[in-house]
Amino acid sequence: MKVNILVALCLLACGCKKGVESSNTLKSPSSVAVTVNAVDVSKIKVVVRLHPSENYFPMEPLDFIKKSRFRHERSGSDEGYNKNSNKFVRNNSHNSEYYDIPINVINGYGLENSGRNRRPKDDNKGDYNVFLEPDDNLPGDHDPNAKVSSFLYTPDNIRLQYWLFYGYNYSNVSGLSFSHQGDWESVTLNVLNDSIEGAWLSAHGDDKYYDKSALEINVTDGIQTLYIYSAKGTHALYNHPGKYHILNSDDASAGGYEWLITTKVSNLENQPWKDYAGAWGEVGEQAATTGPLGPWFKKIK
Repeated sequence: MKVNILVALCLLACGCKKGVESSNTLKSPSSVAVTVNAVDVSKIKVVVRLHPSENYFPMEPLDFIKKSRFRHERSGSDEGYNKNSNKFVRNNSHNSEYYDIPINVINGYGLENSGRNRRPKDDNKGDYNVFLEPDDNLPGDHDPNAKVSSFLYTPDNIRLQYWLFYGYNYSNVSGLSFSHQGDWESVTLNVLNDSIEGAWLSAHGDDKYYDKSALEINVTDGIQTLYIYSAKGTHALYNHPGKYHILNSDDASAGGYEWLITTKVSNLENQPWKDYAGAWGEVGEQAATTGPLGPWFKKIK
């Protein structure tokens, strides 16, 4: 039994958040060669059903930035960005000038010229690695409807990818923690002629495709509403309630808060933080417990 648990935890560590957080290539089962009109998004709603005991809710990325220090990882001791002197200083100060760093400063730390990112612990990291670090594990907004944005990316007229942000990802398996600050999840719809044909749901760094026959879709007055389920703490997304992932560590249940993510939608391409290529969260002991990359580097192609 002990051997099985160790194997399972090893798989979890590898699959929970990959060392390399690469962009996704999600090919639609519908032929992308078919000429289709742009999706009428007014005919589509997506509801994320949070767990009844969820403690960590969605939040605006800009609020996360405001409550964070901006840090440069260095051996020995890290540096913090001082917005008064406009430079990194080697210290661990929690004074006010180290918080709420101007977004244009943070966004200036995009990919290095080599194409490598700036996320500590990442297999694809470059030479100058940075991270955002709030003092606490932020609980988010407990009533996110119409207040917290989803971020939409549309590479073609068939796929709609909605990105969701949480301030903290809680994951505990058999007494071992795989938690990390910052959490980006995505719902990608496969739409043809304004009809939801299926969806990719993110879970622990992977995107599983569900045909519409496997999804909960309600149609009323020509409006399609897709219901999906967010696992407690990890926010991994599933098509139905149940226990999932390693050792049934993901618990997705009905009866909790219902977040209508298609109410307040912003264009991912227009976000002032999209080019930031560092970690959204503190540096952990491994890649799985370090804050993730942002969605611009993991969006569909």
